Amino acid sequence: MGFGIIGLYFFKNDEGHNVTVNIDRYRAMITNFFIPELNNYDVQELWFQQDGATCHTARATIDLLKDTFGDRLISRFGPVN
Repeated sequence: MGFGIIGLYFFKNDEGHNVTVNIDRYRAMITNFFIPELNNYDVQELWFQQDGATCHTARATIDLLKDTFGDRLISRFGPVN
């Protein structure tokens, strides 16, 4: 059973212009926005799913998400493909 979306996140530079999502920006968003938002949920029961975009499947990104979700990560190169 799904229970919602945490919210929108726009990738912008310091001047407020849209920027391309790369590995570093994606990991920064996960670390600085997404994981803190998870404090509102029981992450022991939460599964996370993402697509196979390069920034989503970089080794450092997968390791970061595995630290948070363990085996409840559905992603290319994750515990559940």
